[in-house]
Amino acid sequence: MENTLDRYICYDDDGEMKLNLPTTLFGGYDRDETCRMVRRMSDYYRGRIMNLMDQLSEKDRENERLRSGAKV
Repeated sequence: MENTLDRYICYDDDGEMKLNLPTTLFGGYDRDETCRMVRRMSDYYRGRIMNLMDQLSEKDRENERLRSGAKV
């Protein structure tokens, strides 16, 4: 999975965070690109969260298995 933050966020020389998106003629962010970024970041973090939940579930099953083995 690509690191979505690196694609859309950069930092200036002072360490201030900046969006890396195309702008419109009058200096605002391009609406389509902004929506695309939000969707990609949402998908990225949803995937990360689901992966963490799967890992937690696996650890819970392992802990339960170890607990039930220790009671015998």
